[in-house]
Amino acid sequence: MKQITSITAEPKQRFSVRLDDGSMVNIKMEYSDTNRCWFMDVNYGGYETNCIQVTNNPNILRQVKNLYNFGIGCSVIDGTEPWFVDDFLTGRASLYVLSKADVDYVEKNIYG
Repeated sequence: MKQITSITAEPKQRFSVRLDDGSMVNIKMEYSDTNRCWFMDVNYGGYETNCIQVTNNPNILRQVKNLYNFGIGCSVIDGTEPWFVDDFLTGRASLYVLSKADVDYVEKNIYG
């Protein structure tokens, strides 16, 4: 599991994350002031998943886990949701890239 530390307080941002196998995943994040939440698009290996709400979840990509050999998890220190545009910058919320082993662990030990 690797924390994504490049997230700023900008409401629209794009960045790439290098996975353990050396490949790159492209992520676009957008903060919705109306909904008070973050959304993300994930592009990897010819697949693109759009408008995923970023929630306090051990694997946000669980519903599309068969498309990707990784996952993305989010944790919020107070157990709620990443509601504010600066949550990742201030450390209130953290976003992580999960390896395939991490995804398997989450599936077995959290979702059962």
